[in-house]
Amino acid sequence: MKWILLFSFLGTVLPWWTSPVQDNLTRVKLSDHISVSLPKDFMPMSEADIQRRHLSYRRPVAMYTEGSGQVDFGFNASHNDNWSVKDLPILQSFYESTIRSMYTDVEFLRRDQTEINGKPFVVFEFVSTVTEEGRAPIRKYTYIQYTIRKSYTLVFHFTCPAEQQTRWQPTAVAIMQSVKVEG
Repeated sequence: MKWILLFSFLGTVLPWWTSPVQDNLTRVKLSDHISVSLPKDFMPMSEADIQRRHLSYRRPVAMYTEGSGQVDFGFNASHNDNWSVKDLPILQSFYESTIRSMYTDVEFLRRDQTEINGKPFVVFEFVSTVTEEGRAPIRKYTYIQYTIRKSYTLVFHFTCPAEQQTRWQPTAVAIMQSVKVEG
């Protein structure tokens, strides 16, 4: 009888105490055919922040950040008539090589292919280190996933300082699992 009461009590209290990450997420439309659920306190990044923090010849389609500006989610699409969904294994190899070349050190936590909401994706989860002489190393936790939609490579990425990985990793996983690509 004591056990039944204990489990009944835990069944009502535990869901409140361990509220899932998804409760803090809200659906955001990134384009006509693409949406994702992001934390409610994530806001679109200003144009100045995008230019300052994400140096690239191709401007991201969407960039979001949380209040401190240390945690970001981004989405980009690049036109490419050469890739199709059946080429994802080749794309995985290509992007893994690219990731390794961008950092001084990369510790992969995950690198595989999976299906998310009916769409195949290549997924990389890793902690990177950039070391420059005379500066402290910069370590980041990154969760990035790629897929092909028609003639576009779609890239979704989440980054935060490596020392905040434990706090943000469940959120990163929930965000990436929420990506919906129609068509």
